[in-house]
Amino acid sequence: TGGISGGFSSTPFYKVVAKVGGRLFSIYDGLTEYAVGRVLRQEVKAKHGGGLYVSRSPQDAVRATFNLPESSKLLLAPRVLLRCQVRGPVLEYGEGKVAVSALMPLEAKQLDSATCATYAGRCRAARRPRPPQPQAPRQAPRFPTEAAGPALLPRRPALDGERMPREETEAATLVAAAAEAAAAAALRRIEFDL
Repeated sequence: TGGISGGFSSTPFYKVVAKVGGRLFSIYDGLTEYAVGRVLRQEVKAKHGGGLYVSRSPQDAVRATFNLPESSKLLLAPRVLLRCQVRGPVLEYGEGKVAVSALMPLEAKQLDSATCATYAGRCRAARRPRPPQPQAPRQAPRFPTEAAGPALLPRRPALDGERMPREETEAATLVAAAAEAAAAAALRRIEFDL
């Protein structure tokens, strides 16, 4: 862990939160409330055991919303991007995500809620295993495409250690690229007063 000497950092950090009834809450727990100018504190602990999570860039903050667990309480609520100052210690988790022991939102900007919330849900749905489809008794093919048989049926996602077929790898790449595009679109209209 690295600390930020003295008071709050001069470098801004960012966090995406949910907006409910004009108030700002953690998307994950739905309880932690954020307000511009109000300091929040939580001791940083290793292995996601504690701390307040922020990102080093607005892009990383929006990207982080695509990896929230499905059990997140405010997953589909409208989103707001916070520009924050933080105070150490700081615990780095990679991909721009850090845990800090104190943060103070300086500014809040509304994000295009439809882009983030809807796309996050779509990305999760694409990763979910599909239930097995009941198979009807085989009949003689009426059309040439029917002769292909199970090759045209949807496949389940690969399990850990399995290789995904090329088509599924390409689909996963397309989902990731679409998530990046959604994050970029959500941030296009945001400008903070720095």
